[in-house]
Amino acid sequence: MSKPERKDIRLRTLLPLLSLVLVLEVTCLVVILANCFSILIINPFVVLGLVVVILFLGTVFEHIMLEIIDIRIEQRTKRDEES
Repeated sequence: MSKPERKDIRLRTLLPLLSLVLVLEVTCLVVILANCFSILIINPFVVLGLVVVILFLGTVFEHIMLEIIDIRIEQRTKRDEES
């Protein structure tokens, strides 16, 4: 399987997942900012830390999904070559 085909498969597979992760990240950030407004006044570093952690976890999730998709593409390619 050529590189453009792999990128196309990855993009088609990841687009819904990435949009879901983005929606979840934004929702978490809005909830945190809405609930922690008093904390934001007292200690903005707590809220900043939570934002960084949420964004980091979203990035980790995206990388894990990329690895899983790559493994599946390789398995599919091997199966196609064997048949």
